[in-house]
Amino acid sequence: MNVNRDYTQLRAYLAAIAELSDQIRELNMEKSRLYQEADACGLPRAVVRDLARMQEAGKLPDKDIPSAYDGIIMARLLAD
Repeated sequence: MNVNRDYTQLRAYLAAIAELSDQIRELNMEKSRLYQEADACGLPRAVVRDLARMQEAGKLPDKDIPSAYDGIIMARLLAD
């Protein structure tokens, strides 16, 4: 074990990880704000979340968003 090790590289890694963590936190706050804004416009957060997940997975082309939204809303109404 080298006791006199130069920790410059370790410090650089830790600084980069901390910076990424800050960026992730900021992005999550922005994402939350967008969900709140969509909800305020009458678009339920859970439905928007489901559509976003479908789109991220490549299963929802832009042209199909309206029908997918209506389908999810109808399915939730029938489930209640």
